[in-house]
Amino acid sequence: MEIRLSSPKYKKKMYSLWQECFGDDNETIDMFFKNSFSYENAVICTEGQEVVSQLFLLPEKLSIAGREYPSYYIYAAATAKKYRKRGIMGSVLEFAASLAADRKADYLFLVPASEHLFDYYEKFGFYKAVCAEKTVLKLTGGAPLDIKGAEPSDIKKAALKREELLKGVNRVVWRENEIELFSEFLGDDGKIVFGDDFYVSYSPAESGVFVTELLCDGTYENVLDVLKKTGENTFFVSVPEEKAAELKNCKRTAVGMIKNINGERINDSVYIGITLN
Repeated sequence: MEIRLSSPKYKKKMYSLWQECFGDDNETIDMFFKNSFSYENAVICTEGQEVVSQLFLLPEKLSIAGREYPSYYIYAAATAKKYRKRGIMGSVLEFAASLAADRKADYLFLVPASEHLFDYYEKFGFYKAVCAEKTVLKLTGGAPLDIKGAEPSDIKKAALKREELLKGVNRVVWRENEIELFSEFLGDDGKIVFGDDFYVSYSPAESGVFVTELLCDGTYENVLDVLKKTGENTFFVSVPEEKAAELKNCKRTAVGMIKNINGERINDSVYIGITLN
């Protein structure tokens, strides 16, 4: 077996492994390859001509106490079922960490796909520091209206508004590429809506609406009015720690992990917002 950066000849193999592990169709994978993929940031483990394990490194930044640190988001880490429990992913993670160090990145960060994986990633130096304040809002008095979400041409403006509202928050600074990818992942039923003093992204949930991000400058009045117009009354909400006091019954939840590369340990909570899952 060999661990290396990928190349065009492995593209179909990467698609196949992604589909085996996550069940996504080609259209969904195409969205990622169009917006966020590059071969120089795709780490694969091969056996013969087969790709048996892979992960993708997305170049982002962590903003901590007003200073930005170059970092990589580890995305869609996967190992073929018949090759699991052999330590392959551990070796792929170590390769990724070495690559990040060579490129002068300060941190790696990721969002485990399930709760038990927090313990797994801890073995490789990751620690819980990426958190969200979560609550359930019950809103009444709304009537279903046609809400106009951000058009593709608006994504740059939406990304700028999002960053403006998060100024001063310890956070992941996402590239515009990933905001655009996230908007595509939302599909026809999900939306990004923003105005002068708010930004919200949401999609239908089984018993209400899943609100990925709820950001505002000042009170939540305008953004909650947007949610009421969905016609639903139950909203599963995540907000930055700095804004949690304005909503009732928020509970801090660890959603991701960080690994120090060239940077020092982060002891404060880091807000991620979107995860691309």
